[in-house]
Amino acid sequence: MIVPTWRIVALSAVILLIPAGIVLAQDPNAPANTAPQGQTAKRAIKSPDDLKDWQSLAGGTISSDGRWVAYGIGHYEGDPKGIIRSSDGPEKWEIPYTTRIVFSDDSKWAAYSIGVSKADSEKMAAQKQPVRMKLGLRSLPEGKEQTVENVRSFQFLKGSKFLLISRYPGQGKNPPSADLQVMNLANGTTLTIGNVMGFRLNKEETLIALNIESDSGEHGMQLFNPASGTLQTLQWGKDDVGPAIWARKADTLGFLVGTPNPKKEGAANRVVVYSGVGSDPKKTEYDPAKDDKFPKEMRIAESGGLRISEDGTKFWFGIKDWPDKKTPDGKKPEDKPGVDIWHYKDVDVQPLQQSLAGQAQSKTLRSTWNVSNGEFKQLETDELISVNPIGDGRFAIITDPKPYRSAVKPGGLTYADYYVWDLQDGTKTKIVEKRQFGVSPSRKGNYVMYYQQKNWWLYDCAAKKSTNVTRNIKTRWDDVDYDGPQQETPAAAGVMWMEGEAAFIFDKFDTYLVEPTMAEARRITEGAAENLTLRPTDVGWHEDGIRLADPIYFRVFDNNTMKAGLYRRETDGTGKMLTYDGVQYGLIQKSKDTDRIIFSMESDQKTADLYLTNATFDAAKPMSRLNPQQSQFFWPKQELISFTTKSGWKLHGILTYPADYDPKRQYPMITYIYEKLSDGMYNYESPSDTNPYSAQMFAQKGYFVLRPDITYRTNDPGLSALECIETAVQTVLKKNVGVDPRNLGLTGHSWGGYQTTFVHTKSKLFKAAAAGAPLTELVSMSNSFYWNWGETNQVIFESSQGRFNKPWYDIPDAYTRNSAMWNAKTINGPFMMLFGTSDGAVDWHQGQYYYNTLRRMGKEVIMVVYEGENHFPAKKANVLDFTYRVRHFFDVNLQGAKADPWVTEGVPFIKKP
Repeated sequence: MIVPTWRIVALSAVILLIPAGIVLAQDPNAPANTAPQGQTAKRAIKSPDDLKDWQSLAGGTISSDGRWVAYGIGHYEGDPKGIIRSSDGPEKWEIPYTTRIVFSDDSKWAAYSIGVSKADSEKMAAQKQPVRMKLGLRSLPEGKEQTVENVRSFQFLKGSKFLLISRYPGQGKNPPSADLQVMNLANGTTLTIGNVMGFRLNKEETLIALNIESDSGEHGMQLFNPASGTLQTLQWGKDDVGPAIWARKADTLGFLVGTPNPKKEGAANRVVVYSGVGSDPKKTEYDPAKDDKFPKEMRIAESGGLRISEDGTKFWFGIKDWPDKKTPDGKKPEDKPGVDIWHYKDVDVQPLQQSLAGQAQSKTLRSTWNVSNGEFKQLETDELISVNPIGDGRFAIITDPKPYRSAVKPGGLTYADYYVWDLQDGTKTKIVEKRQFGVSPSRKGNYVMYYQQKNWWLYDCAAKKSTNVTRNIKTRWDDVDYDGPQQETPAAAGVMWMEGEAAFIFDKFDTYLVEPTMAEARRITEGAAENLTLRPTDVGWHEDGIRLADPIYFRVFDNNTMKAGLYRRETDGTGKMLTYDGVQYGLIQKSKDTDRIIFSMESDQKTADLYLTNATFDAAKPMSRLNPQQSQFFWPKQELISFTTKSGWKLHGILTYPADYDPKRQYPMITYIYEKLSDGMYNYESPSDTNPYSAQMFAQKGYFVLRPDITYRTNDPGLSALECIETAVQTVLKKNVGVDPRNLGLTGHSWGGYQTTFVHTKSKLFKAAAAGAPLTELVSMSNSFYWNWGETNQVIFESSQGRFNKPWYDIPDAYTRNSAMWNAKTINGPFMMLFGTSDGAVDWHQGQYYYNTLRRMGKEVIMVVYEGENHFPAKKANVLDFTYRVRHFFDVNLQGAKADPWVTEGVPFIKKP
């Protein structure tokens, strides 16, 4: 693979990296880059006023004909806005208070939601008034705009003849029905349908199924044809009517109709189906009460949802027990005990059961009904064993975790056996057992792929045959960079199915094609030789995914340099690298009817902007130009460093220089850690006063910032981090670029906070350390709960981030030697922790344990506590405070700044703000 040569082009102060030979079109809307009067000299970012104008790109879209581009702009302090502009001409409109803009498919209209200013929103929230949006509709050829007040949502119908407008319900209205308006875009007339609870469109968007509830409490399902303006009632009465669902390839719709039973919990639901709704609707109904095969004392439950096959001949729904209504027991709430029973036989611990209670209460048993022959079949009979029909419903995937369910989870992992059930002949074939990652069915449901024994297998559902499609390919299909105790992790996030039955699978570098007619996967990219990772990206408008009949675009990542690119593979197998440089690509979208493409691109030196190009990237021009004020400020350069630890780990790190770097000076350095961070080498970081660990803001304050990669040895997460971090720091010091070895700081949050806390007890390099929500004692931490989830931390410690392969009682020395608590006596220099009292990830008792230990030892420790906050503060005042304290702590200890009293003396409780 040949990497193209690049050149840098300045276009009205917008730097665009393009391959040599590309013709760059002039941007007709780009203003001149002139600095404000009196501000010609660059300066560092210091005050909140320096931040207030910073912007961020919020999405982007291109019209079907490629002539119009729209995008949103987020604002650091101010209000968002949307931009609509011509791809070729000077037309450009700015829409306040919006970031969502939609084009009609004929490219003649743009519609957008318009909100209110941030100040008005805060005022209305204080007055407990709802913020209601309005609709903006603009004719693109004429530029004229009209607005509609109180619009909850909107949608262009296919063909661009009509616009659906859903209004807000009246305040206090119960039930919350609302008006639905259908606007004829040709003549501007609007038809209003009242009391709409919800609506669903058929695939062609020529018919609208409407859930109606009248003011008198009657319910209905009506069918509206926008072209003819006719409204047809399909269902009406006192019975409940559920949402409609349409067949994808037939004019068939279905919905649940429920008759309340005063003696039972929930309604007696039946399935009502209308076929031929585009011409002569025919009604078919499934009523469980009239079917002897339907389980007694059960009902079709609303919580089970309703699914329909593509051809409209099969329905799937959930059934559950139908209990009698509960009668009051007469006891007052205060007379009832508040008690939970925690039992050693609980497979799911009580906190996890509590977290999953809603899901458990709504759990149903999946069943099916065949419209053509009237046959009902219960597919699931056990709540733990799931059955998921795939494709057109001939086959289903059975997931059975029961053989592996136990209160004891060796390794912290959960497993299941997987079967393919042929619902036509009734056979069930086990295709893989004790599988951790699940299986992946094709879009049509005729094939299933799964990862096992470090290979990929394709199962042919009709032939009932599995084939190892990677058996003869000499590559590693597992994640070669995975450093945890479990070794079954595949190289990438599974299978990517395309249109039809073809699929992509991946090793670390390349993409491989699997087709049912192939006995073996075939590599279609060549990145491994140059250490490039190539992954396909869908830039088209095809609802079934990437098509082999079209050129395929790949995102490229250079594992040596962290640079990125885009590669295009032609249908004949040839290919070309389109772009490649020190940038990151975000959005990539092709217009539906032309070869024009929009893409967003950023680098560590330049904010993300939106660009317009063609299918082969032969020309490119900017569509947006954000943050021109950056030219007024110093901006830090970044450098990728490489280092090898004593264990032979070859790693990278990002070194950010002080914004106003002078090679003749020495500067303090802060090392920020988590796990692997070097992939973000070319990410743009806006200045911020809400990110306490911002490399940008540390650089603006005169620090070097090092972000090293960390890898792990099983059972030694802390000592592994120590080895990686110290090697990275020593590598930087040897560069002699001006890092002051006497003023080094260390920081991180959560897992990064744990490593910060532990490394600070071992390393002599760091003068001060600050940790957000750190784990401090690993035995107690492993025996606590991840309350935000409900599961025990034992699962995390033994299967993922903890990197232990056994529980603490089997290897107690490993847990203690990697705990800051058990190494606290050798802590080096001032230390600060920050916790929220409602932290559901790292219980703040971890902070209490360590604070009491260090305080008892007479060590320099400060613990900052935020009442009621979770793993990271959410209240803005607390976020700002958190950020200020981390930065001030380092300024005092590494730059000699004058300390605020809370650093030197603390704050007595009665004097706290």
